[in-house]
Amino acid sequence: MKYIKITLKIFLFLFLITLIMSFIGERIVVDTFSQEILSKKISGYVLDEIIYDVDINEIKKIDYDIVNNKLMKEITSKFIYTITENIIYNKNINFDIKNEVDNLISQTMFNYFSNEKIQEIKTYVIEKIVGVQENLQDSLLSSFSDKYLIVLQLFNYGTNFYFRLVIFILFFINIVILCFIEKIKVINSFKIINLLVLIFMLFGFIGIKLLSNLIDQKLAGGWLKDINMKSLIIGIIVVAIICVLFFLLDRVIKLKCNKQDGKITINN
Repeated sequence: MKYIKITLKIFLFLFLITLIMSFIGERIVVDTFSQEILSKKISGYVLDEIIYDVDINEIKKIDYDIVNNKLMKEITSKFIYTITENIIYNKNINFDIKNEVDNLISQTMFNYFSNEKIQEIKTYVIEKIVGVQENLQDSLLSSFSDKYLIVLQLFNYGTNFYFRLVIFILFFINIVILCFIEKIKVINSFKIINLLVLIFMLFGFIGIKLLSNLIDQKLAGGWLKDINMKSLIIGIIVVAIICVLFFLLDRVIKLKCNKQDGKITINN
């Protein structure tokens, strides 16, 4: 039974880490590419087309609205999906962002220009961003070796919906079995596992910081300047709070158990 418990705890830790890093890893990549490449590029291309037609205050507002629009995340997700699929599987998927760009431009500039002008801007932006995708893809194809291709494959598989579903089901089954075996003592196990997860995430944060230049040059073709780790920082804070709660809960349970043991001793 002891070895079964240890095995369950190890797998619980691995499943939890896999789920957390699947979502946070994807968020880091999307946020970074959106922040460092696409939002700046799209905003720049739009401003190229309207720089002489609006005053400086309106330009600043349009720039802000584009960079912070939620559609940027959708465009970035498609951008990353297209590049990874084409590189990993040697495909030729078209980077189709017509609907997203249509909505983005319409939402941010419908008060400023005629329909004809807006259509011109949309066509120009789509053409330029597709060019960015093709250039980055060509750059990565020429600079990637097999060992870096594995990183892309891991990212692609790790963010797959069905992979996440399978891991989540296994994670849930693992929790149920462990709770059934350990009962109230399982809180202490959860406390330790969460603490290990927190330590792992802290080392991950430090590792990404130290390897940011390598990641930029080898995995992003030198296109990135700063890796956006906001989601990882939020994840660390959330896991730290959960750790504290488990420590407090474990402490309360132990105090109650000690009191009950004391009463039983007095009665005896």
